[in-house]
Amino acid sequence: CRRILIGTSRGLQLYDKATDTFRNIRFGYNNERNMGAYVSSILKRRNGKIMIATEGHGLYELYVQGNNVVIRKPKYRMRAEFINGLYEDKANNLWIATGDNGIMSVSQCDVICHYPVNGYNQLIHVGSFFEDSYRNIYITSTDIGIAKLNERTKTFMVPETWKDRIPVFSICQIGHRQLYIGTIGHGIMTYDIRTGAISDSQIKFNTFNFAKSEIHTMLKDVYHNLWIGVYGTGVVLLPRESGQFKYIGHKSINNDKIGSNRIISIFKDKTSSLWLGTANDGLYQVSSNGSTRHYIPTRGGV
Repeated sequence: CRRILIGTSRGLQLYDKATDTFRNIRFGYNNERNMGAYVSSILKRRNGKIMIATEGHGLYELYVQGNNVVIRKPKYRMRAEFINGLYEDKANNLWIATGDNGIMSVSQCDVICHYPVNGYNQLIHVGSFFEDSYRNIYITSTDIGIAKLNERTKTFMVPETWKDRIPVFSICQIGHRQLYIGTIGHGIMTYDIRTGAISDSQIKFNTFNFAKSEIHTMLKDVYHNLWIGVYGTGVVLLPRESGQFKYIGHKSINNDKIGSNRIISIFKDKTSSLWLGTANDGLYQVSSNGSTRHYIPTRGGV
């Protein structure tokens, strides 16, 4: 993991760990010098393609060959410029959440299909997708919470048990039949894949009120440890093997500081370093020994 792509509200950066430098990636549209692209999602597909989603300039494909970087529009044409999220399912379909043309998928043969949300004629905000081990596809939304794809009708359905339409940012599978659902203001809820039952996760900490937290992002690493980004509070680690949790943030015993602690994305590289994306406070790297570095990518060269 020598180089890392970083999407920001002002453009796309390529970080080179060997030289400890950031490089701006140009999209090539008019007025880019004055108005950088808002990068909402980055996805590396199984075939090696890197997809870049933007809110305002549509979808791009990125190719990196040595020091050369090429970015261009995909060959299939989508009528969407405001893209919120990208996901690739186990069948290699590309899922795209847009703000101006709803939910769509692109097959390996570049066939585009559109999917409505049952009971909602207007466009709703969809932030991300998730596929469980049974190949069920879900969406998260700050408008309706969660919805599950009905394969027969090709329609996303809000579970009847999701009564309060609590806003949702993220989903992660725990065990064979449970999903953790990261909400705004209600911490983590548990969803039973087979029965659809919703319950409280029962995750509790003495350090802060987890039940009323905002969970913007969750990451299950290769060791099946769960990393939870708690907005305004920091990062919580729930280890697979032990009930002992770890907390990184301003309320910890060590007073670890991650700026404002407004964590919106988590990435773990091959050296076990955590990369934490924040809201308006740059990027933080937490190494395996606990040391922290702070980066503020600039738009130099644009």
